[in-house]
Amino acid sequence: MAGFDSWTPEKAKYDPSRVDWATLHEDLRGLLSTCECAPILVRLSWHDAGTFDRADGSGGARGAQRFPDGESKHGANAGLAVARGFLQPYQEKHPLVSHADLWALAATVAIEHAGGPWVPFRAGRTDIKTAAGCVADGRLPDAAQGASPLRTVFSRMGWLSSRREVMAAMRSVTSAGSPLTPRNRAP
Repeated sequence: MAGFDSWTPEKAKYDPSRVDWATLHEDLRGLLSTCECAPILVRLSWHDAGTFDRADGSGGARGAQRFPDGESKHGANAGLAVARGFLQPYQEKHPLVSHADLWALAATVAIEHAGGPWVPFRAGRTDIKTAAGCVADGRLPDAAQGASPLRTVFSRMGWLSSRREVMAAMRSVTSAGSPLTPRNRAP
């Protein structure tokens, strides 16, 4: 795919102040008004960030799924090429933004577009440069395994400490009233 990895020498020292955030935000709102892709954009961002390990600082939001031989091959990331494809034209139009920041901003815009709350966005996520920076498969939670593995994963990231918090997090994206339920997923 042309432009699959749009890392360029000018991104070597990523400077978010050079990105036209207002235009990018409006462009993403335009995408969401013409495409029912909000859930998969949120999933892409979550899967990019969800690999973080607080103990050693590895993983996290860093655009790692853009490499065909890296995290894009992880089982939990199946289907996310669709989301990356939706965002590729915006990466090309806004070449100064990191993939990680684009994916995170797309998720915040998607949540708001789907009727969720406004989510504060802070730019500055830098992309890894090669697939060598990818983490091993298995860091993302598998909701099918119940709350205990989710608690372990969220604890690794330094997020949730109680069963109640894990269940609340699971419910927030799976409840019948949520704009991010499976019935609303993009094809």
